[in-house]
Amino acid sequence: MNEIALALDHVIANRHPPGKLAVYLSSGVDSTIILHHLCKHFGREYIEALTVSFGVDNDEYFRASEIAQHYRVRHTTLIHNSESFLELLFKYQHIFSRPRFNIWPIWLAKEALARGCKVAFLGEGADELFGGYSDRDYWQGWAGQLVYVQPVYEEIHKHFNLPLECPFMHLPRQRFLNYFTPPLKFLLKESYRALLPWHLIHSQPPAFCNYAQMFPDFANPRKQLNLLATEAWLEAQKGEEAE
Repeated sequence: MNEIALALDHVIANRHPPGKLAVYLSSGVDSTIILHHLCKHFGREYIEALTVSFGVDNDEYFRASEIAQHYRVRHTTLIHNSESFLELLFKYQHIFSRPRFNIWPIWLAKEALARGCKVAFLGEGADELFGGYSDRDYWQGWAGQLVYVQPVYEEIHKHFNLPLECPFMHLPRQRFLNYFTPPLKFLLKESYRALLPWHLIHSQPPAFCNYAQMFPDFANPRKQLNLLATEAWLEAQKGEEAE
C-alpha cells in the first residue's frame, strides 16, 4: 500500500471498537474504503453495513448491497420517502444548534443502536481532504471550516449517545497538503486501485438524495426545505424558552 492507504489503515487499526460496529455504506469509494479496512482488522460478524434509500432514480442502494455482499457483511437498507423525510425534519430540529434539513442520518444512528452497535463509522472528510466536491473553494475551506456534513452527524450521534468515527479526519493532513492542488480525489482512488472491487463502485456516484424527484412540487427543493427546517427550528427554540 502507498502512503495514503497505509496512513488510513493505521488510523482504523487503532480505533478498537468495543463491540459491534456500524458502517454507513453508499455506492462510492469513501465508505467502501472504510469498510475495506474494517473487514481487514475486525471480524465481519461484528460489522453492520447500513444504507438509506429514498426510492428515486439513480438510487445507490443496489450497488451498496453488492459491495456489502463482496465483503461478506450484513447489510440493511432503510427505505424512506418524502413524507417520512418531512416528518423527520419537523420532529428533530430541537437537537441541532442551527436549522438543518439534511438530517436523514438520524435513521442510520437509530438503526445502528437497534442492532446493538457501539460505534458508527463513516467516510466523511475524504472529499474535503482530497478535493472531491466540484463546487467548493478548498483553500477557503482549509483556512476555516474543513467539513461540510460532518457537524450534522456529530450532533445526531451526540443526541443518541452513539460514538462516531470519521477515520479520514484523523489522517496527517499537513503531509498531504504539502502537495495538495485540488481536486486530487484521483490520488485516493489510485491508492486503492488494486484493493477495492471497482466493478461495483460508482465512479461518479449520483447525488445521494435527489430532492427534485422527491419533492416535484417544490420549485427550489433545497431552498424550501431549508426554510421549513428554519421554521421548525425556531418553533423548537420557542418551546425550550417557554420551559
